[in-house]
Amino acid sequence: MITAQIGLVPASANWGSYVVQWVAPSAYTHAVIAVNETVCWSYEPGREGARLRPISDYPGVVWSRFRYTREQRRIIVEYAYRMIGARYGWADYLLTGLSLITHVSSAARVGRQDRTVCSQAAVNALRIAGITLQLGGRTRVATPADLGRYWHEQGWATTS
Repeated sequence: MITAQIGLVPASANWGSYVVQWVAPSAYTHAVIAVNETVCWSYEPGREGARLRPISDYPGVVWSRFRYTREQRRIIVEYAYRMIGARYGWADYLLTGLSLITHVSSAARVGRQDRTVCSQAAVNALRIAGITLQLGGRTRVATPADLGRYWHEQGWATTS
């Protein structure tokens, strides 16, 4: 069952993927949350912000394998539904990139619940469900690279 699991989407040939790879090199450039077995929640730039998409839109996605309780699964899915329409956190994106490039800590504003980036939203959903990841990232906002390293450490992915 993949409902409530976090998926890491492999890098693809689009401008957003190139930018993410340049700032935080990783085999993954996007994170999604499965709200059921065929649909996932995706936090994306653009006017629509967070939205639901068919999982088939993301070929090669690598799913987490958390052993959730029924309650944790419910909390994560509810979080995803509550966040539909939330605007993408461009400030988080830019400040995280600057932090990674300059090695200077990102501003305290980064990591808001109401407007952030895909990978941090996934971490927020887990945290609300009582699961805290030790990512060891260099910024206050989790990146796909941070999650990729964690997936690799857990044996869920062969690349990070």
